[in-house]
Amino acid sequence: MTDGQKPRTIHQQYLNRLSLANLVALLIVFPLLFAEKRRALLDDIDNTLRAVAFMARSALPADYHDRIEGPGSVSDAAYEEIVSRNNQLCAAIGLEYIWSVMLVDGRIVFTTSTSPDKIAANRRHAAFFEGHSNPAPYLKAFKTMRPVYQTNVDKWGKIRLCLLPDIDRHGRKFLFASSVSIDVVEQASVRSAFEALALCLIFFGINMILGRWIGQKIFGPLERLTVAVQAINQGESGTAASEEGGYEMATLARLVNRMSRMLHNKIDDLAASRDALIDRHNEQARLTQHELDSRERRYFGLINFAVDGILIGNKEGLITEANECMCQLFGLPREKIVGQHVKTMPFAPEENDKNPLRFDLVYAGETVTRERTIRRADGTEVVVEMRSKMMSDGLLQSIYHDITDRKRIERSLQEALALLKEAQSVAGMGAWRYDILTGESYWSDEMYAFFGVDRDFNVNDERTLLSLVHTDFHAALVKAWDLAEKEGIPYRLEVQYRRPTGEWCWMLTGGQAVYMNGVITALVGHVLDITERKRAQQVLEDVNQTLERRVKERTEDVRRYADQLRRLTERLIHAEESERKRIVHVLHEDLQQVLVASRMTLDVARQSATVRGDATADALGRTSEMISSAIQLTRSLVTTLAVPGLKEGQLSDAVASVAQQMKDKFNFEVEFAAKPGTRPVSEEVYVCFYRAIQEILFNVVKHATVLHASVVAEQLDDRFVRVTIRDGGVGFMSEDRLAEGLGVRQGMGLFGIRQSLEGLGGRLEIVSAVGKGTCVSLTLPTRTERS
Repeated sequence: MTDGQKPRTIHQQYLNRLSLANLVALLIVFPLLFAEKRRALLDDIDNTLRAVAFMARSALPADYHDRIEGPGSVSDAAYEEIVSRNNQLCAAIGLEYIWSVMLVDGRIVFTTSTSPDKIAANRRHAAFFEGHSNPAPYLKAFKTMRPVYQTNVDKWGKIRLCLLPDIDRHGRKFLFASSVSIDVVEQASVRSAFEALALCLIFFGINMILGRWIGQKIFGPLERLTVAVQAINQGESGTAASEEGGYEMATLARLVNRMSRMLHNKIDDLAASRDALIDRHNEQARLTQHELDSRERRYFGLINFAVDGILIGNKEGLITEANECMCQLFGLPREKIVGQHVKTMPFAPEENDKNPLRFDLVYAGETVTRERTIRRADGTEVVVEMRSKMMSDGLLQSIYHDITDRKRIERSLQEALALLKEAQSVAGMGAWRYDILTGESYWSDEMYAFFGVDRDFNVNDERTLLSLVHTDFHAALVKAWDLAEKEGIPYRLEVQYRRPTGEWCWMLTGGQAVYMNGVITALVGHVLDITERKRAQQVLEDVNQTLERRVKERTEDVRRYADQLRRLTERLIHAEESERKRIVHVLHEDLQQVLVASRMTLDVARQSATVRGDATADALGRTSEMISSAIQLTRSLVTTLAVPGLKEGQLSDAVASVAQQMKDKFNFEVEFAAKPGTRPVSEEVYVCFYRAIQEILFNVVKHATVLHASVVAEQLDDRFVRVTIRDGGVGFMSEDRLAEGLGVRQGMGLFGIRQSLEGLGGRLEIVSAVGKGTCVSLTLPTRTERS
């Protein structure tokens, strides 16, 4: 409504809305009424079509479709009779067609039909078993096997049809159908539309007449009451609404007059209530302030009860609050902390440059974590972890957690690791660990130094690792690794590796499985440089070859050179055993002690971390387990490298020690017998027998496919003693096959055993046959010239 226009009265609005409502009702009711009549019409037509289809089916014999087998199943005369009956039924009821079809071998064929033209002189209809040209309308009925009503458009026109499907006793599907021309439906629909429109117009006229009469009766008194209310609203004194008219209007006028009187009384009451409300507001403000003061005291009580130090400050860095724990960490009373800048607190001077506070990150909404050192006035230091963030009220909050004990434990752990690294460096060893579950490997620092590679070297790639080793040893390494990973069989191999200078050197590498709940979860191992030992062995082989050549050229020098070879062999054996003893000493007395001390330190640290609930407890526990594995590996190395016995040893001691190794590692049983009169042997002979028996029994374990062997020692005469080793394994055919078989662990091998025995004046004899086992005889003098 624009300015200057007189507002329409409620009576006028009522009449306008009544007309609009009647018009809308007409527009809504007419389509609904028409749709309902059309739906009722279609329902009547569908019911008629269904009844006719049932009549057509009932007119046929019950087994009519059961007897149909092909085009000749029904005679032409019988079929014409059925068509004529359907034509009569269509003409009587006013339908278009009555027919039936059957689904035979994927085709839809007529079994009854109706003539398009019901005049007898001009009848054409579908023949019996004639294929239907438009099978689409029947697919839904055959698929659902339920009655289908639908409107269909085809070459015969637009029709409404009913399909009633069924199944004969042979399981074939057929249906009866009836249809009516859609023109009949449309004509009936037009009649229904006119009837619906007439009813709506009559309803519209009656509503308008009644609405106007009712509006006049209702809104006349209301308009008069409105005039009176406007006068009262404009402040006209003495104005009262007329209480004439109907009951409702009279009641409304009385209420308006009463409300006018009450309004003046309420104005007076509001003035008095305003003063009372101001007094209650002041009292509520006093109670609220008291509650705020009480909550603030509880808040500061909680802060002081905290086990960590808490500082609260403003954006300028000035401290506004500090709890008791914070005062203890700083070693200052509260009055010397509050009001001071955080940079003036007793932090170590070098911390401000090395580890700044970074207020800019805190202002940006981040939580900043720093480690700071507090240096108290009494000289004591406390290491804290500081977490700072901006609170919702714009103040800065920092929490200081004492981590002095944790840092001390970390330093102890680093010192223990440094001692472990030093021990490995002294021993010339490197250690590694492979986690089967994650597929990741760990190398100690000595491993990287051993191979001369940096920390970027990919220790998880098999090709990269094999590139460090000579190609001749790749297959043996891969096989030993697979056996250790899958079956838990430990291994020790001597292989060649390349140093950073390009020189090919020898190393001893070993590995064993780590079990958890009976499952192999990891492999641990070591590497040890044995280049010097291999060079000594190579020197020995060179000397032996030289001696053989000179024996042929100068037979007269045989004894002299043999004596030299014997002495050299003794020195080499003595040197090798001395080196083994030195390594055993380093492993047992130095490395193992350091490892045990490291594990004890880690256990103490882990227990402390567990009590505090520190997350490092699990990591310390795993590190302790790794050191325990290293201790076990060191003990295994000591057992393997050490040779039991005295300066003059009994052969029974040597065989017993090797037998125990075989039983512990491979569950291999060794039966030993010493014939009466067997004497103790010298140190060199004892060591030579020990190493040879050890190598041969390892070979039996690896190649003979048996878990038992016998060892017999006997004194031949005053000078010589013989040890015979027998097994019932697969045996072999030739000396070449033997050489291949006994070349175990890339160690002494057949040639080394033979040369060692012959160097000491002894001999090696081997008898074997395929499927009959092997017999190896070792013969040595009980004493050498040196002894």
